[in-house]
Order: sequence, then C-alpha cells, then structure tokens
Amino acid sequence: MLENLRIKDLAMLSQIPFSGSIRELARQQKVDPQNLTKRILSIEESLGYKILNRSSKGYSISPEGEIIIEIITSALSDIESVRDVERISNEKIRLRFCSRAYITEFVSGEVFAEFANSLPEVTFDFTDMSPERTERAGRMGLLDLIASFDDVVLGPEWQSINLGQIDWGVFVRKGHPLTKKPVISSLHGWQTVGFCYIEANRFIAKPSPIQKQMLSINGPGSENTRYSAQIIRHTDAVAYLPKIAMTENLERGEIIELEVEAIEPYSRQLVLHAHVDRVKRKWLDQFAGAIKRRAALV
Repeated sequence: MLENLRIKDLAMLSQIPFSGSIRELARQQKVDPQNLTKRILSIEESLGYKILNRSSKGYSISPEGEIIIEIITSALSDIESVRDVERISNEKIRLRFCSRAYITEFVSGEVFAEFANSLPEVTFDFTDMSPERTERAGRMGLLDLIASFDDVVLGPEWQSINLGQIDWGVFVRKGHPLTKKPVISSLHGWQTVGFCYIEANRFIAKPSPIQKQMLSINGPGSENTRYSAQIIRHTDAVAYLPKIAMTENLERGEIIELEVEAIEPYSRQLVLHAHVDRVKRKWLDQFAGAIKRRAALV
C-alpha cells in the first residue's frame, strides 16, 4: 500500500495537517490545486481509504487519514532528505514496525543491531501509536510488524508469536518513604500515577469508567510511561507499570522497584504480529528470538 506511493507523495501527505486548505497545500507544494486534488483522489483510490472528508467549507482529515498521516510522518521523521529515502528504498526492504514507545526503546538497540547483521537487506520504519490506532492501522494493512499485548485482533492475514509474559511492578523514586516499609497496607493513601488503583491486596491497572467514578484516584492520569517515570522521579507518587518500561531508570538508580509483600502478581502476554504477505517466516522467527533474548522472555 504505502510502499507503492512516491516519496514526494508521502512528503505531501505529511503536510496536510498544517495546511488547512487544498489551495494552501498546493501553494506549499508549488503545484496546481486541481492537479493536487486529482493526485490525492488517486492516492485514496490506491489505498482504498479516504484521507480527507470534503465539504463546501474545505476539508477535514478522516479517521483513516489520521492514521495514514501519522505513519507517514513517523517514517519520514528519521530521514534527512528525499534523496536518502530514495537511496534506502532502492537498496532495502522496508518494514513498518509499530509498538508502544517503551517496548521499541527497550528492544531497539540490541535487537535491531542483531537484525541488521543477520538480515542486511531489511530496514525498519518505527511508529508509536495507541493500541486502538495500532489495531486499526494493522487491519488497514499499513503495518508489517506489531509488538503488542494480547488484546489486539488483526485478522487472518496476520501471523503471531507469543513472546512471553511481561511483569508489572510497583515503582517509586529513590529515597521514597515507602522503601522502609513496602507492604500493601503502606501503599494506601499515596498518589498513584496512571489509571490504576489499589484494591485489597492487588493493583488494578486501567480501571473501567464505572470504577473510575466509584473510586477516588487522586494521582495524575498518564497513558505515557515516560511521563509516569518523570512524575515519580520528582514526587512521592507511586506507579504501577510494566517492568521493561522502567529498565533505564532502574539502571540509572533514579527509580526503585518495591518488593511489596503479599501483593498479587500481574503480567500480560507480549505478542509479535507479522503480516503474512510482507514478512517472511524466517524474519519473524529471527525477530522474535532477538526480542526474547533481550527481554529474557525464554
């Protein structure tokens, strides 16, 4: 799909959110507005999705268009020039890899270095999107590899490998008062980062809207693990997060994982999905093996 588009088309699409009108976009691209309109319609036809919702007042970006543009922008962000894109595209097979940022960051260095050595003909574009957008982009055929937890349903054109369990942990800043008495009863009353709360002897991650109304969750809500790490580094808040998301902070000694007595363990299955038409089984097996070794999920 996207691989069939010309580089200048990708660059043009990435500018749509900043233009406001076809006329302004055409002025930026130095082309005739009618020709640009025809080109966008042709791209939409080739992709099978509407990028723009059109009206007499102008256009708005469709939900599918938002996902397409997000992927394109992410793919272009690491490329210094159109010439570099053309050179790399001609030399290598490009695979679009999508995951939450902390998963990509955790595996990227060692895993992609190993992959580059064993499969030099393959290179990657990285995209970080919410689970909902990731699932939708996968169903639209815009992605090649997805690392996600076990709640993503993609369809028969995808194959999957279970990588192993990712454990959650309780994290606080270095020197936090809770380090002296890390028991479940001591956690009550402290602010929690993210959408989680303490019930009896367990943490509940991301409570439902009804639970949120019933409970007083007095900490800052954050879907982003980087923000959560920053918050607990500089406050007395408590975070309940995937352990791999806190690896670098733990290695630097900025954050401490509490070994809380009597707390029920929580983990989720990490799954690697690959599009059967674009990712060879050999590549999928090698990629999965590299992630397992990096994360010790064996």
